[in-house]
Amino acid sequence: MSAETVTLHILGKAYHVTSPADEVEALKATAQELDRRMHQVRDGSRVLDNERVAVMVALNALHESRALEQNVGDADGLREQLDALAERVAASVAEHLPAADS
Repeated sequence: MSAETVTLHILGKAYHVTSPADEVEALKATAQELDRRMHQVRDGSRVLDNERVAVMVALNALHESRALEQNVGDADGLREQLDALAERVAASVAEHLPAADS
């Protein structure tokens, strides 16, 4: 797999990073989202120090990630409960159906 050097612009600064060729577009999109979020934090608060802006954006992103992980865990648990309920319903229906004459 070939690697490409990509220039990303975040808060007006250029960052040169190497990325697998098949991940370049995703990396660019991620960098654009990061730039958008950093501008949003910087413009929406009194925080002007880029390091503090980066920390706030990172904290927000990790919080969102943890919330998504929790939602996935909740969905998996719900799926297991629904599967168990479906098995119980199927067993109950089978118990109460008249036996077929052979």
